[in-house]
Amino acid sequence: MIDVSFQGCAVFVCLLVVASAAGLLTSRCLSWTETARAARLNLWVGLGLGPFFAGLATVLALGMLPGASHLVHLSFVLAVLAAVAAVAAMFGKGVEAPAPTGAGFTKTGIALVVMVALWACVLLVNAVLLPLFQNDSLEYATVGRLLFEKRALSYYPAIDPGVSQSGFYGPWTHPPLYVALIYLGQIIQGHADAPGLMRLIAPWFALAGAGVVYGVGRMVDRTTGAAAALVFLSTPLFMLGADSGLIDALPVLGFALMIAALVGTGPSVWGRGLAIGGALALSLWTHSQAFLFPFLAVAALGVWHGLSGWRRALVEAPVALATAFVLAAWPYLRNVSIFGSPISDNPKVFAAPNLHWDDYFLFARGLDSLAAQIQYGVFKGWFSSEAFGPSFWFMTVGLALFASQLGGRKIIRTFVFPKAELNDAQRVLWTCSGLIVAYLAGVALSIQVGSELIRNERYLLILMPAVAICGGFGLAVVLQRAAALSADAHCPLWKKTGARAFSAGLAVVIVLQLGVVGLYYRWVNSWGDYEGPPSTVQRAPEGQDRLPWLLSRRPSTHVMQYIASSLPDEALILSLRPANMYYSASRMISYLDPRMLAAYEEETADAMAEHLKKLGVTHVLIPKYYLPPINNSALQQLVASDALTRLEYAAGGSQLYALTPEPRAEQASQRIDPGVRPWTRYARVNIGGRKAEGGIPLALETITENTVSERSGMLGLFHRDFSTVLTLGIGLDDCGRQCKKDLGSLPKVEGAHQYRLSLDLKGRGFVRIGMVQFTEDGLPKIEPPDRWRVQLGDLALVPERGTQRFVRRFETLPDARRLSVQVEHIGHSSVMIEQATLERLGPGSASNARAQGRF
Repeated sequence: MIDVSFQGCAVFVCLLVVASAAGLLTSRCLSWTETARAARLNLWVGLGLGPFFAGLATVLALGMLPGASHLVHLSFVLAVLAAVAAVAAMFGKGVEAPAPTGAGFTKTGIALVVMVALWACVLLVNAVLLPLFQNDSLEYATVGRLLFEKRALSYYPAIDPGVSQSGFYGPWTHPPLYVALIYLGQIIQGHADAPGLMRLIAPWFALAGAGVVYGVGRMVDRTTGAAAALVFLSTPLFMLGADSGLIDALPVLGFALMIAALVGTGPSVWGRGLAIGGALALSLWTHSQAFLFPFLAVAALGVWHGLSGWRRALVEAPVALATAFVLAAWPYLRNVSIFGSPISDNPKVFAAPNLHWDDYFLFARGLDSLAAQIQYGVFKGWFSSEAFGPSFWFMTVGLALFASQLGGRKIIRTFVFPKAELNDAQRVLWTCSGLIVAYLAGVALSIQVGSELIRNERYLLILMPAVAICGGFGLAVVLQRAAALSADAHCPLWKKTGARAFSAGLAVVIVLQLGVVGLYYRWVNSWGDYEGPPSTVQRAPEGQDRLPWLLSRRPSTHVMQYIASSLPDEALILSLRPANMYYSASRMISYLDPRMLAAYEEETADAMAEHLKKLGVTHVLIPKYYLPPINNSALQQLVASDALTRLEYAAGGSQLYALTPEPRAEQASQRIDPGVRPWTRYARVNIGGRKAEGGIPLALETITENTVSERSGMLGLFHRDFSTVLTLGIGLDDCGRQCKKDLGSLPKVEGAHQYRLSLDLKGRGFVRIGMVQFTEDGLPKIEPPDRWRVQLGDLALVPERGTQRFVRRFETLPDARRLSVQVEHIGHSSVMIEQATLERLGPGSASNARAQGRF
């Protein structure tokens, strides 16, 4: 829960009011069309400008007043916002008041508005109450803490680990707007020891974006505006980012403002160019991905004016681009001086050839074939349902209905004479559809040039304003037609019944999506993996020593609390998930730190250990998943070796190793591969996309030899939506329960002992390795309570690299008596377990975790 004093809340509200006033008064200075003013688009755009103005004012404060006190920076920000409001008030006095809005909402429109309000409330509730644990958001919080410490913009990006208390290394090329706003929130709350007001920044941008989308959609009609806002807010991945402190809402709002300027300003060529350029400039300050926006803006101008308006487009485009360059070129020119390029997502560790990051990204993201790149790259909006829900399908319906309204011949004429062929409402849909086509064409081109554009679902979120407007139109038309059928006295009863049933069914789907995506999914994932009392971080400042209850239940947080309370001040931790270190009080060296490059080149575990000690590393923190620096370097062998490292603490798959040897004990080894013990194989339909942790198992079969397990077919499609599971033991189903009441096929283990699992695998595809432990009575040990399997790691199998080894060390639970191992290969893939070995190393040493019954 956000813990901010009443005074801090009052100052934050004051900031919202002043920034919004500056935005609203600035919006009055723009030349809006009659249709835009009738839709109150100018007001929504004004509210959307507010958070940008607050962020830019903070960037100015950090840049112009380096090292000044927090109070001086806060006063400077408020003064700049007040000055902008005053200047805009002078220049906007002669602007005509908005035109009347026309007819009111229908019952359908009112229902949609209620749903939008519910989504907005859920967004705010989640942002206020849920703890922050997303990787990227915690990294942004860590950099915000660095700015809080140094109070100068020159410390961003965080490429000098020696200057911060944490040692974080983040070679980002993103402009500093978001981290500046995080810094501003930390000033207002008075500390940087917890995320606090940072949690409200993304919702501010997200709700402002929903308002702009509503305003643009309302240029079509009121119901379309409400439906567009609903589609926009209810997109699962956007909702996740908005309520968990991710940056996505910032460029998305910038893109929405660009659309608003394109369709809502006029008639002056120079005025439109300046407005579009200003929106582009704001977007370019948010995220390096906004580097694409100028190209999309030029394409949209071409669609807006058509072939007949090429002269006007040739004036507006240069004005817009020049404006954007003048206002937003600085962070990109600075990137060139620092990194050698304006944008980059390729740190030196990512470029290390021996780590094979390219293979990992392609296989882990399910993009390792042309069919997958087309389905989950170009058309990911339709097939990544866990990320985008029905949004792109609504959009498809909207575009189909819009095309049917125009007809084939009119569409052709519209390419040449859009102004003559279309009214203002139709031009909005025409421009949004053009933006969608242009972006998807760019994604298709990126496959040919090997760009990063298809690799991350979050990149597609920038298109959501256009998708939501077209999808809102489709949803509105369908609902309006259903309502008209229901009200038509001459309509046959079966048609009325069908229309009502359809409307009711759609309402149920929307409500269920709100409950599942907005509440259940977010809260279940925040409960953490174990029950336990809130813990105390001993070295946290007074008044900030208790973590939120939900956060304290997460295993990764338990590890952080152990680090903070039990490790000495001089400890230096090599972290394979630097974001989690935000909740600790120790220094780290990130796995992305260039100082680690030489260590990754070491060929033996002993050499790796010596290299880490020379860097001052005392501990290694491993998450429950593996990364190329583990799989493809000697680090994997180092943490698996009890002669070189000691497993000091473990919880939920996260492990902390000390660079000191374990006490030696009697060891035993046994082969457990299919040539020695029987395994079960079955296909599984995955639920939840590429990050699914469960699914529906199909027919089981027993395998008793080291053969190739392979799945293919369906022309390479639906690659992310099924997998093949190999499980040690006879007749084990997908929930870890036994179909046959015989544990004899499973190897015996001793509770509270350390073991090392080694797998020699060969094949092609992405492989996940998991483990389930059984008690004496044959029941699976459910740790955490709702998941039977503990993930041990993963790796990308590449045929050219031959046999690849996976090794992981772990400690069994106190009441564990039998153990099963699971090897899951995703989609169209193959794997052969050449050899599997389970070694008992001796009594466990991770006593803190063992005492609490944790892995």
